[in-house]
Amino acid sequence: MKRHIIYIYALATLLLVGCNASRHRDMLAQLEELERQNVADSLMTNDSLAQALADYFDRHGTPNEQLRAHYILGRTYADMGEAPAAIEAYLDAATRADTTASDCDYAKLCRVYGQMADVFYHQNLFEDCIEAFHHSSENALKAHDTIYALNIMAHEIKTLGQLQEYDSVIPKFDCLYQEIKAIAGIETAAKYCLLPVKSLLERNNWEKAQYYLDIYEQYSGYFDSCHNIEKGRDVYYYYKGKYCLAVNKLDSAYYYFSKELNNTIDYLNQNMASYGLSVTFSLMHLADSAAKYALYSYDMNDSVYAQMATKEVERAKAMYDYNRNKVLAEKKEKEAQQQRERSERLLYLIFAVIVLTGFIIYRQRAKVRKGQAAILKTIDKLEQLEGDVVKLRTQSEKLNSIIEKKNNDLILKEEENDILHQHEESLKEMINKKEDEVEHYKQEFFELQRRYLPLKGSVEERLKKWEIYQKLSGMADRGLRLSSDDLSLLHKMVIEVLPAFYQLISDKSYALNEHEFDASILFRLHINAFSVGVMLGVSPSTVTKISKSLMKKLFKEEGTSKNLMEKLLDYC
Repeated sequence: MKRHIIYIYALATLLLVGCNASRHRDMLAQLEELERQNVADSLMTNDSLAQALADYFDRHGTPNEQLRAHYILGRTYADMGEAPAAIEAYLDAATRADTTASDCDYAKLCRVYGQMADVFYHQNLFEDCIEAFHHSSENALKAHDTIYALNIMAHEIKTLGQLQEYDSVIPKFDCLYQEIKAIAGIETAAKYCLLPVKSLLERNNWEKAQYYLDIYEQYSGYFDSCHNIEKGRDVYYYYKGKYCLAVNKLDSAYYYFSKELNNTIDYLNQNMASYGLSVTFSLMHLADSAAKYALYSYDMNDSVYAQMATKEVERAKAMYDYNRNKVLAEKKEKEAQQQRERSERLLYLIFAVIVLTGFIIYRQRAKVRKGQAAILKTIDKLEQLEGDVVKLRTQSEKLNSIIEKKNNDLILKEEENDILHQHEESLKEMINKKEDEVEHYKQEFFELQRRYLPLKGSVEERLKKWEIYQKLSGMADRGLRLSSDDLSLLHKMVIEVLPAFYQLISDKSYALNEHEFDASILFRLHINAFSVGVMLGVSPSTVTKISKSLMKKLFKEEGTSKNLMEKLLDYC
């Protein structure tokens, strides 16, 4: 009965684990689908699903899964225009990341801070925006995404311009431009070159302003063949016109301000263009035209302020709605907490009843088990006595068997002595035979020693040369430089073993210098180019130059160290 209960518990546990694993896969699939919508820049408004995913992974997910879920929740609130809720979700996402873990998703974390900075920017919270951009670029570098980090730094510089910190903008952008140019090329770096122009104009740095404007126009790829910039980037005309005003090119200023006025319809660009034209006509001493565009700029300025006021009202309304929804959420959370407490009290009561019932059943079963145990103990005692009788009978039989075996062993002992005597005689004959064979091989050895002793000097000489080559190979493997004594010994060995090769490299018509002479010998002895450089104490680039020079001098051909080694082996 007890075994059956254990099986039931195990089966229930397996079913529960299986259900949880299946639910986890489903929740992950839904999270990945929302992430795909985010990558595709689709409008995300299903905040109930995003909130449910964040709640689930807070209870059952890894830190990286919690980071992803709260990030998607923040993106959803941002698309719904609920800036405060979006910022709170992004902050929650950042706190969920385990930056001490080796698998921390820094790539996702840097985008969390990037999106947070974007919300701060559109809320005119520029100082908070700069701090978020700083965290974003730090985590992007940890994720080894240098391009994204540099892009974030560009946005940070743009925000500094909004705060009118022009003295910080200019040096920061100079460094950023050089880094982007080195990593991604001038075409990519040129796309950012409009960022510092406003700061440079404010600081009367006309020369550098023209430098960045020229790069922007030439390499950014935003202009067509008629030098018209693509839609959405018309603010360029304003900065270009402002630069022309600064350097007293009034006709050019009029041209660019007019293009901005005619190509755009938004209030801000209309305001800037009309203001620029009024200043231009004033400098041209055309009072009527200057007054006309000054009035138009005044009207556009009112429209801009009206638009800004509308946005401020929208931001205030979003904050009010967020606070109101937060109060409602807290109320619902309180009610849910009370319901959970009631459910917990009920569960405790049910648990107490189950425990009490189980205790009563246990006491009854304990009495039954006690009686059964007494009966089983008596049965075990009887079985033990019967087992002892069987053991005594078995021991008696074994004793009789041992006595009989000992008698048989005495008979066999005499037969074994006879056999050993016969083996002893046979062994003596074999020993005598082997001694005769040893004497025979001794005579052969002395004869061979007498005949081949004159060759001993030649063999020792070759062994000595082999030892020299082995020493060279060992020095090459260990990366050691050859001394002057080593080089002298090497030259002697080549003269004796490779006389034709030594005659080739010693020919004065080739005019080999010291390094070329020694390098040719090492290449001929199969030493690789890297080891040749180490052994001669020169750099790899110098070895490459020596190899090319030897190919030209000895074989009148172009080639590498590998080609030189092959040529030397074929020739000598």
